[in-house]
Amino acid sequence: MGRNRKPTKYLELTDAFRKNPKRRRESEPVCDEPVGPTPARLTDHQAEAWNYLVDSAADVPGVLTRLDRAYLELCSIALAGVWEYNAGENKKPISVHALKTVGSMLGNLGMSPSDRTRLTVVEPKYSGDDDEFRPISRHSRNSE
Repeated sequence: MGRNRKPTKYLELTDAFRKNPKRRRESEPVCDEPVGPTPARLTDHQAEAWNYLVDSAADVPGVLTRLDRAYLELCSIALAGVWEYNAGENKKPISVHALKTVGSMLGNLGMSPSDRTRLTVVEPKYSGDDDEFRPISRHSRNSE
């Protein structure tokens, strides 16, 4: 099995395209719209899981967007199932496979310590160009 693809923004920040400019991707979907409200079709427990996941990701802006709604809904349903079982509301036992699936889904959203290290969040550009103390990074040299 091959490696997971890295986001284009990450590859640009690490200067990966300097070495291999032909590997630059033409376009990658970008969405700045927020996730939006909880879908009405979710049960109370599922809606609670949705809100929990959205609130958990709120500290890192740009991680969850409108494009992630369908996947977030699946995660909410799966997480609510685990919560219902733990609360004793669901007598049907949860398989190890189901628990691993929930863990994997949460990891894909960057909600595990190791997966959080793989998140790429671009900081806003500094607007004060006339300030002599503006932050300098190895990336700003290439743009000047």
